[in-house]
Amino acid sequence: MPGIFEVLAERISSVTSRQRSLIFKILSLIGGGMIFLMVFPFLLGAISKTILGAIPEGAPLFVRYIIGIPCIAVGLGILIWAVKAFWSSGGGTPSPIAAPQLLVTTGPYRYCRNPIQLGAMILYFGMGAVADSIIAGTGMCGLALILGTLYHSCIEEKELQRRFGEQYLQYRKRTPFLIPRFNLRAADKDSASPQC
Repeated sequence: MPGIFEVLAERISSVTSRQRSLIFKILSLIGGGMIFLMVFPFLLGAISKTILGAIPEGAPLFVRYIIGIPCIAVGLGILIWAVKAFWSSGGGTPSPIAAPQLLVTTGPYRYCRNPIQLGAMILYFGMGAVADSIIAGTGMCGLALILGTLYHSCIEEKELQRRFGEQYLQYRKRTPFLIPRFNLRAADKDSASPQC
């Protein structure tokens, strides 16, 4: 009997393999952007503040801005680069309801398998640092790391293997899970990711 993650991966695969119209893709991109740029940061910030709120912040506002604003810019840059690769190379969006129909291995996906998670973590750290504190930003980044890694390793990777088979397995072997590898000669080594 398949486990819960296999069942979820199968259900998501039935949605991700559908061809979508241009309008549907644009609307899913807008909706996903609103979720990633407004809803998730608010929720992660609230959870982080609840968990870490008792820890005093010692960094003055200008230090938080000096650290946070570049992180926001870098995080957004990675996200935009990844979305552009999904759109141009895969014919889709990061949203499972309008997913790429081809395996995307270009752009930031050449360096790591989950650049959207990486960009979001950096972005959320910067947003938390600017809006509240470096501690809140660290908490938001940590929560994004935990939740994103659980989703990618337990569900998404199973769904991608189901859809793309050996092509995905080869990509997975040569490309790190989250931390980019810029030395492409080392790309032949296995890149294990957490397993559920």
